[in-house]
Amino acid sequence: MLNPKLIHASITGYSQTGPYSQRAGYDVMVEAGMGLMHITGSSDRPPIKVKVAVADLTTGLYTSNSIMAALLGRAKTGKGQHIRKQLFNKRSTRLRTLWHFTS
Repeated sequence: MLNPKLIHASITGYSQTGPYSQRAGYDVMVEAGMGLMHITGSSDRPPIKVKVAVADLTTGLYTSNSIMAALLGRAKTGKGQHIRKQLFNKRSTRLRTLWHFTS
């Protein structure tokens, strides 16, 4: 049994359940799957990877913010949380934002 005040986070590639739950999540796979590689580079060349691990970085950012929110919640309620994040979901959020500013 876990301590009910414990805050713990898990990051997966796609989800903890579902058809891709057992697949490894690599930044380049997420970039390709979300279409980010398609909108980078030149239109007359094949898709290319972004130079930094954008999916990894943004997922870490969202996770750390979620942990901070859970700490505030625990200060009020005394209860912990299990935070679940996925590389693929966070990438779609970032891609929508990028698409908005580049369109």
